[in-house]
Amino acid sequence: MFAGYWTLLIIAIHLGTRWLVVMNTIRSTLGLSSPSAARTLALRTAAMAIAIWGVRSSLEMTFGSKLTLTYSLDMWEFNESTLGFFINYASIVGLYAALTHYVLSLISMGRARRTEGRRIWVNRHYR
Repeated sequence: MFAGYWTLLIIAIHLGTRWLVVMNTIRSTLGLSSPSAARTLALRTAAMAIAIWGVRSSLEMTFGSKLTLTYSLDMWEFNESTLGFFINYASIVGLYAALTHYVLSLISMGRARRTEGRRIWVNRHYR
């Protein structure tokens, strides 16, 4: 179980690092050529909702303690919905994929700003 939870996390992180590839593939498959502000807003809102549900699911299902190999007695609850079980885990994957994607985007923007700042400084001082 320990390896399974770590695999789930690693898959989510990998999905987040390749998110632009996933979106470009879906865009080309659906034949969407032009960008749409409304579609972007709707998809980002959906991603936010999935991430919020992922936080709830992570806390409810004690995902963090399962990653640290903390012993727990929780098992499959046979009275619960199977669909709900998979939605909870899919939302956890969505949470960590979104976190990875947006953290990498922030890092990329920070690097671009530093690089641009260096170019401006060099152009001002070495003319």
